[in-house]
Amino acid sequence: MHRAPRACALLAAVVLAVGAVPTLGYYQRPGMLLVALGSALAAVAVFGGAWLARACGHEPVRRGLAAAGPALLLFTACRAALEPRPSPVVPSFAALAVLILAVALARRAEEPDPLRCAAPGLLVACAGSALIHARLLYAVRPVGLMAVWYGMWLGVALAMLALSGRWLGRRWWRGAVLGGLFVAGLAVRGGALVASPDPVIDVHAVIDQTPKALLRGENPYRYPLVSPYGTERARRFGVGGRAADPDPPIYTPGYLFLFLPAAVAGVDPRWMLVLCWLALAGLVVWWAGREEAPGTAVWLAGVLLLIPCACATAEQAWFDAGVGLFVVAGLLPLAPWLAGALAGFGVTVKQNGLFCLPALWARWRAERPAWRTMLAMILAPNLIFVVWDAREYAKDVLLGFLKPGIWSPALCLPGLLEAELGWHVPSALSLAMLVSAVGLGVLAARLAGRSPAAQARAMGFALVALNLLNRPAFVNHHELAAAVLLSGAAWPEGEPDGE
Repeated sequence: MHRAPRACALLAAVVLAVGAVPTLGYYQRPGMLLVALGSALAAVAVFGGAWLARACGHEPVRRGLAAAGPALLLFTACRAALEPRPSPVVPSFAALAVLILAVALARRAEEPDPLRCAAPGLLVACAGSALIHARLLYAVRPVGLMAVWYGMWLGVALAMLALSGRWLGRRWWRGAVLGGLFVAGLAVRGGALVASPDPVIDVHAVIDQTPKALLRGENPYRYPLVSPYGTERARRFGVGGRAADPDPPIYTPGYLFLFLPAAVAGVDPRWMLVLCWLALAGLVVWWAGREEAPGTAVWLAGVLLLIPCACATAEQAWFDAGVGLFVVAGLLPLAPWLAGALAGFGVTVKQNGLFCLPALWARWRAERPAWRTMLAMILAPNLIFVVWDAREYAKDVLLGFLKPGIWSPALCLPGLLEAELGWHVPSALSLAMLVSAVGLGVLAARLAGRSPAAQARAMGFALVALNLLNRPAFVNHHELAAAVLLSGAAWPEGEPDGE
């Protein structure tokens, strides 16, 4: 029964990531279609376990899972072909997708494991979609662009090699492919940082300047940012229409401590995000590697390392990976106090981390040390800044993100209503939708088991519900939900669930 929800969670993760990447999460009908499909699959992975187990017992369903990846890649290629300036690689990947799809549909699915049916094709879909939609908005260094380009081609080559599980039967070959995937993931994300050393986005200004202000003893929530907007550089890159804002809404204080090591070392804070992605992929390898079946860890880690939005989110300094790494680590069967500390820190990194709390509570509700350390890690950093300057803290962390309209139109239900009907969701209805997302997250956590896999899927679904019903739903938000869902696909069958 555990295998089918894992396959469905993986499929949901890839569909969400592929749907959001071409427009960076701004509303577009094909993207909204994929986000809606991915959200539905995430719900089925959480609430439809018994039905999934019965369905995946039928060979045509498993054959369909094997075809899902190439079908998604073909959809991506067709979508890209309709753009004003499509990538020159689109025809090649369309032909590749048709070939793999034909083989998957023509060949009987002898593999009884639905996860192993779906994962190889989904890895190819991720690698191909990343290359089709590769773009950096503020690149100035060719060497970084070359690293991104070669990293993506390396990922495509390794995904093709891993398409057949026979290649992964030998440990040395499996280790070589896995190592190559980590190199590819590092090249794509690290190359984006090298290519775009100074992106024109306020998130980068926040994570670069405010930890340094904290080191100097200044209140980061009162610090006047040097905004990248309204500058000659912004106008050169076509961002001239946005005015400089020295006091934008920023994040819960965990992000300050996440980026403090980079501030001490004097390096680009985005390198901390690269480390978070590599560490999260390492957790996936560790989880999935506990299975006897070879290849699962390679496929799942490859999907995470080659997730289509990797270079874009790295360049833009979107740091949702900091949330994902620590809340997922907080689900592990560690000492309760340590798991609670990791989870609590993850919740404080960014506002959307709060929506992971129902799953964390369900996982550790019987362990008092876990809850004590989790609450301490959540409350302590927040109380420090509340005492320091409660007014600035409330203005930046709470009220700034409630301004109407600043997030629209994105790949979410409010964005759909605005783009298709011209109707802006009123504040009261927006609040009701946010409360509904919280309720869905609580329901998922209550109905799932206490195993790390079940609660990772419930946590991923909570983030999916938040993204679907709430205004801030851009590519980084969908990427976080996809990463958490994927971690729920990695935990092996038969592990104790703590019941």
